Amino acid sequence: MVCKIPGLLLPTLNTNHLYVASVGNVQQSAPGASIVVNGNTHITTASGTNVYLTNAANDFNTVTISSNYNDKVFIADGNDIVLGDISMDDSSLNVKALGTISQIANSNLFVGAGTLQLTAANVILGGNGSSTDLVGVKFYVDFTESIRTNSSVELRPYTYEGDGSNSVRIRARDSYNDDVTMDLRGLSVIEANVEQRNDDIIIERIVGTNLTFNSPYIFVTQTGPINLSGGLVWNSYNAVLRHPENDVATVQASGGIGMGVFSYVDKNDLTIKNIRTNEEVSVSISSVGPGATIKQANNTSIDTDYLYLKADNIILGANGTSSVYAGYLFQVDFDTKFELNGGWSLRDYFGQGPFFSVRGTDGPNQFIYGKYAGTGPFSNAGFSAAITIDLMGGDDTATFHSEFLLGGDPSLWGTMELNMGSGNDRVVLNQNMDIPILLGAGADTITRRNSSITYDVLDFNPVEDVITP
Repeated sequence: MVCKIPGLLLPTLNTNHLYVASVGNVQQSAPGASIVVNGNTHITTASGTNVYLTNAANDFNTVTISSNYNDKVFIADGNDIVLGDISMDDSSLNVKALGTISQIANSNLFVGAGTLQLTAANVILGGNGSSTDLVGVKFYVDFTESIRTNSSVELRPYTYEGDGSNSVRIRARDSYNDDVTMDLRGLSVIEANVEQRNDDIIIERIVGTNLTFNSPYIFVTQTGPINLSGGLVWNSYNAVLRHPENDVATVQASGGIGMGVFSYVDKNDLTIKNIRTNEEVSVSISSVGPGATIKQANNTSIDTDYLYLKADNIILGANGTSSVYAGYLFQVDFDTKFELNGGWSLRDYFGQGPFFSVRGTDGPNQFIYGKYAGTGPFSNAGFSAAITIDLMGGDDTATFHSEFLLGGDPSLWGTMELNMGSGNDRVVLNQNMDIPILLGAGADTITRRNSSITYDVLDFNPVEDVITP
């Protein structure tokens, strides 16, 4: 069918091929009208033409589109739909299918300075030589089962008479309640290979700017890396994201129901923003990069029942602007430096704990308890409460710029010690220190700011060790 009239009203059709060319708007004749095409559908439009083929009973096979400027094409399909060569400069395309949206082999989907909206159970871009070329486009995808862009989407800024950038939003939606469970947003490079099965999200690879998991009930796992120039926000029941090639700029959490887990591994430096979870939620954040630093952002708080951090360098407190409330268990493993320089606290868990463990390595470690670290870190100490700072072997330094007070009943504490390990170590006491010090083997030095500072050394050896002044 070929029509060249100022406006086209399509009746119910069932045909092998459909060719539509119009200088006016194209729409279907009635809400109940349907278009069934077994072969190819070719749509050609003039400038300013809108195409509305949006009845839910439509069933296209493949669709090819060539538009002029300022056109909008809306297509709905009750099953699968395959996109062929599409050229829409200064125009927009909206395709919605109940099944799968995919591309013909060796085809190109081009949209410039408009909007590309794809909504389907499954969206598959790329593969067999197909590609998607977007220039200054709002690129939106909503899916309920899977998306695969297969490194095939190229996003370029629109620079003609301006500097328009792309805007990308890829969302996973719950097929039952239409809730957004994953929200990936960015402006430039984007890749998303993700599956959603029942209450699970499985990530094969994501490249983008900002990624949020929104549903408190989903489980998130990965088989490939997440690379974000911006931030990762966690608000799901369980997320285990431990691929060693993960690389994001920031991580934060604003949810997580009881007994939930967030476990994340990054390969480079990482900044922690606000982490606030419900009770009985464990948070584990690590960086495996050599020399990498995990630091807490300014004016943020970490509030969770279980906190584990691991990296070569860990810096918390942001010089007094941020705080850490680690519930009943706070564990830190570091290689070079651990600095705690903000308000912090721990508590017991139904009469057990709290438990505070800091562990270095056999290299030269540096532990810094900053002047903003606070003076009341523990509350309601229970049975077997334990605090252990073990800097292992090597020439280590522990510096206390503010008081480290235990509080509560000392008899409840099962373990209390600062173990400097073997090596020529140094402890600098600018304030009182309630934890007994084990200097270990080696020529060690304790430096006090003044003679009134209180502390306890369990294994001082006057032959090797020195106290000053």
